[in-house]
Amino acid sequence: KLSAHSGYIYILSSYGIIGLSLFILASISTIVHFLQKKYYYSFLLVVALLFREFFEVTLLHNSFPIALYFWAFLSNGYLDKNKQLQ
Repeated sequence: KLSAHSGYIYILSSYGIIGLSLFILASISTIVHFLQKKYYYSFLLVVALLFREFFEVTLLHNSFPIALYFWAFLSNGYLDKNKQLQ
């Protein structure tokens, strides 16, 4: 099997420019939301996962990064909120 070794090239080849654009739009809106809410831990988690996709396609091929991404959305700043309370 051939691998693109980049999640973004994989999305582009599988879902086209519209799919890649939607993924980028969702990622940017998530980052903006976390920055507006001052959820810096969540922001760093999402940025790290997005940066990792330049070198791996595991966000789409493996359930572990998907689970991390999913829990980051669900937590919606849980660590950040607890940090602000202290």
